[in-house]
Amino acid sequence: MLMSIPFAHNGQHTCRGAVMTCIDFRFWPAVAEFIKSHFGWDSYDLITVPGAAKTVNEDRTLAIDSLTVSCELHQAKTLVIINHADCGAYGGAKRFASQAAEEEFHRQALGEARAKLSEEFNGKKVITIFARLDDAGQNIEFVEV
Repeated sequence: MLMSIPFAHNGQHTCRGAVMTCIDFRFWPAVAEFIKSHFGWDSYDLITVPGAAKTVNEDRTLAIDSLTVSCELHQAKTLVIINHADCGAYGGAKRFASQAAEEEFHRQALGEARAKLSEEFNGKKVITIFARLDDAGQNIEFVEV
């Protein structure tokens, strides 16, 4: 045995929601902290895929299959999709003329994803969030879009 860790959810098989975010190591730890502090969730399915909303919009099978498991197996009631600044799946910050242009692009991508998921998962609450860097790049700001 390599290690033994207490199983915090022994006997529990339902969760509060599903969170789909990017695989980017720079952001997902902050996403986990945000979900716990903002929503108060200690039980949710975390789905990490390149580009988050990009997967919903371009590779629906992976996104829908992953979210379906969360909804059907774990009774997730809320779906949270989080895109972030400087996302390599979209070409990074260098692809955009400004931070405002980058944020607007992600607002549109998240809006498209929200519409698709609302249709696919009728009755589930779908929340879309953009994680942007503050001007100094020292903090991640989570903005609902």
